[in-house]
Amino acid sequence: MLNAILNKLNGHAIAPDALEEALTQLGKDREATRTDIDSINQRRRQALLDDASDSEIDKLDRLVDRATIRLEKLNISEQPLRERLTAAQGEARKKTLARERAAFRAEFDPFCDELRSAVARAPQLLAIGSRADSGAVNEAVSVVAFVTAWVNERNLEALQSSLDPQPIVAKAAPAAAPARLPKPKASMQHAVSLADAWKAPRRHGKPLPDHVGPPPEGHVLAVVINAGFPDGDGNLSRAGRRIALPRATAEAGARNGSLELVKDSPAAAGA
Repeated sequence: MLNAILNKLNGHAIAPDALEEALTQLGKDREATRTDIDSINQRRRQALLDDASDSEIDKLDRLVDRATIRLEKLNISEQPLRERLTAAQGEARKKTLARERAAFRAEFDPFCDELRSAVARAPQLLAIGSRADSGAVNEAVSVVAFVTAWVNERNLEALQSSLDPQPIVAKAAPAAAPARLPKPKASMQHAVSLADAWKAPRRHGKPLPDHVGPPPEGHVLAVVINAGFPDGDGNLSRAGRRIALPRATAEAGARNGSLELVKDSPAAAGA
């Protein structure tokens, strides 16, 4: 019976829709067979009441036997058919997932390229912003520093490679690849958490020195909380570094959690 059902699928034995339709038809055939058995049994009972001939009773008995065998075949065919349906649905889900992953990768790769391009422009933007001491610019500078530091926490190349089911062929290094900005040590829990497993490689450059002595006029002292915040010269600071900044810049950084004002600093004392 199972082979007969599969043959009726005409090459679609692995298509979920065809298997679902076959199971539905199996259920209908089973109910129809049960109805036939009940009908034949009623005829047999009536034949016995009517004192029908033995040949007539034998004929009805053979009909019941054939219908019962058909019912048994239908019953035992259901489970393997359902197993085939489950397997076919699993394969269909895999194919759908592969298509969606490919579609995401096609959009994610240019998105990563745009991120790298933005990060490469960040040092120049931060240097210009640190010299344009105004409230709005300082707020924008803190945002640029925060986003740049957050992007550099992630190894985008490894993340892209993990999305590709095929082995990644090593690409030739670009002629002038921009260097990554220093890796921030802060966790940035309020940022969207993506791919925490992929961290940028550690940098081994000489750390920038802390500011020593009182701040210049109009400046205050602050400690960097989120690595990558620019100092007055546009250099990206490590977490824990003590820097002197214009008052408005320091206050903006303190408000967004990138800096902590030094307590004996004029701005901190007046806060």
